[in-house]
Amino acid sequence: MDSNPSPNDRLEPLPYRRCVVCIVVQEARFLLVQLAGWPDDFWKFPQGGVELGETVVKAGLRELREELGSTAFRVLGISRVTHQYAWPADSVQKAGYRWGGQRQRFIVVEYLGTADDLCGNPGEI
Repeated sequence: MDSNPSPNDRLEPLPYRRCVVCIVVQEARFLLVQLAGWPDDFWKFPQGGVELGETVVKAGLRELREELGSTAFRVLGISRVTHQYAWPADSVQKAGYRWGGQRQRFIVVEYLGTADDLCGNPGEI
């Protein structure tokens, strides 16, 4: 028997996952990543969850270090706007019915290194 509850078993709606999206720039270029196991034509900005007690900036810099293997970033700005959206049922299921969607904040980050310094984590991107 599946130990994860289905959406029909829940009495209350699922919470939204706190997420930070890192818009990484260097001169006139943006950095996009492709998630491991996703289709070849699916690209997005590096992003990840904001852990309990973390600020959006700390979470963003942690995610960049984990995904790209670098700490050569400088935060240029933090969005004032939060983007919230519900996930489709298959995404809710993949997340183990922990969240019903995401609540995203965006930070703009300048990359201070070179392309050769980036070392993408193959388990993530």
